[in-house]
Amino acid sequence: MNPPSSTGGVLVVMVVLAALALLGLGARRKPGQKSGINYQSYFYIGLFLMFLGIAWGAVDRTSGVLALIGLGLIFMTIGLANRDAWGRGKKWSDLSPVERRNRIFLLGGMVLLCLMLLTLQIMTK
Repeated sequence: MNPPSSTGGVLVVMVVLAALALLGLGARRKPGQKSGINYQSYFYIGLFLMFLGIAWGAVDRTSGVLALIGLGLIFMTIGLANRDAWGRGKKWSDLSPVERRNRIFLLGGMVLLCLMLLTLQIMTK
């Protein structure tokens, strides 16, 4: 059995992040409400992709690492270029229990995904 390629892992990460982004956009929009772009989220997604690329690069030096770091830089640049549109976010104490649960689930899922990918990379070596 051949070990999975690093390019396949990068593709999986991108598909999962796109799915999470679409789910987040759908959950935030209420009927009749126009959608606004949350540039602060772009920055945080870029930061996550950068760290994932750096961590992946520490384990396996492939072209997928540069793709993750490059994608992270693009997302961070878009977020920082529109920093004036970030607005003020809610404090943790101002969130409803459902919003808190969703944020914990999302953050936990991203950490779990990162750990799974790193474990996969270590096991294939």
